Amino acid sequence: PRPGRKKTVSEKVISGKIISDKSLSDKVISHEPEGGKAEAEPWERMEFNKAVLAVKRISKFEPGKRDCFIFALGNKCYTKGLEEEVVMRLAQEKFGSEEFNAAAPIHNAYIYTDRTTEANMRKEEEKPDTIHQLLDFLKTHYDFRRNIIMDRLEYLDFNEKTEKWIGKLRPVRATSYNAIFLELQLAGIKCSLDYVKAIVNSSYPREFNPFTDYIEKLKPWDGVTDYI
Repeated sequence: PRPGRKKTVSEKVISGKIISDKSLSDKVISHEPEGGKAEAEPWERMEFNKAVLAVKRISKFEPGKRDCFIFALGNKCYTKGLEEEVVMRLAQEKFGSEEFNAAAPIHNAYIYTDRTTEANMRKEEEKPDTIHQLLDFLKTHYDFRRNIIMDRLEYLDFNEKTEKWIGKLRPVRATSYNAIFLELQLAGIKCSLDYVKAIVNSSYPREFNPFTDYIEKLKPWDGVTDYI
């Protein structure tokens, strides 16, 4: 409490402001809550009751644990998309009493969960998608092609260390997938081996026809030489 101010009711500090249990209780039990919504809709009561049952499976509403129970209930209701004012009213109706104000833990839960959700969303937005990380890595380290005549995948490792394969493409084998998977893990790109296989063995590799490739590389006919 502030200096010179007698604390007459139980209070909580939220976002730098002192929120009294009494003020929240008065707000909840008033006939006209903010927004003019006096009663919860049937579907809101149904979702609220589902949340109550879910919390009861992991906790008990009993002395010493009531705040934790209602806080957990607030988290559940938040994820269900229920409005805070509605949940506070329903919680007060079901669990509130002269000794216990159920509105305060609900309010705290909504503030905490909202901030936590926003923080997690920011982290997810800042974190690159695994699929794009993987594709960027493959483009800068390998060249893949699908041999449509041999019906097989082939690849070139830009960092090849085996002399016989330097600058040459070779068939993709099981050991090839394992080697690529290992390089991805070392690069900090977390994904499964099956995920790597799904990307490589998809429409991602370019198509390659060895016949047309050979013909297109031939020098133009000089009009004189008979090669047949």
